[in-house]
Amino acid sequence: IDLPELPTQNKIASILGAYDYLIENNSKRIEKLEAMARLLYRHHFEVPEADDWEELPLSEALVVHRGKSYKSSELSDSNGLPFVNLKCVNRGGGFRKDGLKLFTGSFKEGQRVEKGDLVMAVTDMTQERMIIARAARVPSLDGGYGVISMDIVKLEPKEGFVKDYLYAMLRWSRFADEVKNHANGANVLHL
Repeated sequence: IDLPELPTQNKIASILGAYDYLIENNSKRIEKLEAMARLLYRHHFEVPEADDWEELPLSEALVVHRGKSYKSSELSDSNGLPFVNLKCVNRGGGFRKDGLKLFTGSFKEGQRVEKGDLVMAVTDMTQERMIIARAARVPSLDGGYGVISMDIVKLEPKEGFVKDYLYAMLRWSRFADEVKNHANGANVLHL
């Protein structure tokens, strides 16, 4: 094995060590911010004693739009619309922009998403059920909008319901942990 001289090795290790430190530090910050968001949500919205609150099924608050069933020939490496798919949902919820693919096929208006839209994973390939029923918020996309895959649903609040509240409830309450237990399938879980 060819190795660079020791001073060069030390310089490489120093640079990589600095990046490792930044990654670790930012990961800790993200964990702390998410914990703060969960606490803030619980503080403001989980109020079991509130007499003027009404418990409703989500179907009364949201319209659910199923994603696009697609062929691999409709995916491209170089052109097309951003395609929001299962890889775009972080374990535990939130959006991963590095999971986007490019889609060239046709789609229905309900399968179109843009910045701020709520989406949820309805499929999961992890045995730990870490992705299914997890919510994410679509960030800005190249071209202004994208399309959701069949593994994702778009959740559109009905009139009178606040999108920010619904997102917080779906993301930081016990919702996903309750719903994921209703998923079925041997290798791939489906809701």
